[in-house]
Amino acid sequence: MRLFWFVFCIGLFIYYFADKAIKLDSFTIEAVMNNFYHFFAGFIGVISVFYLKVEQKLRWFLILFIGVLLWDEIYDFLRGVKDATFLTFFFNSYLILWGGISGLVLSKKYFAAHD
Repeated sequence: MRLFWFVFCIGLFIYYFADKAIKLDSFTIEAVMNNFYHFFAGFIGVISVFYLKVEQKLRWFLILFIGVLLWDEIYDFLRGVKDATFLTFFFNSYLILWGGISGLVLSKKYFAAHD
């Protein structure tokens, strides 16, 4: 569990400085919900792929990763919330990867005993 909290805190540290570098307003309710959505999409995606023993796990995670990013960018574009720029795409990718790594660390600890 210490490794999970270490990964989570390091990711939170990088998130804070990446947010300041990109100069996004990430502390509004909509932005926080959007960031949590990306983090937990990666988190739950990795845990479900790991727990379900899906063959070719990397391929399924990449399909989920690209699907979440494209869905979010299309949805934001249709609502007129923001423009799809490379920096926001990179930031959303980071959130999904951070969630995925956190989910992988947690799933290795808790689901390894169930094999």
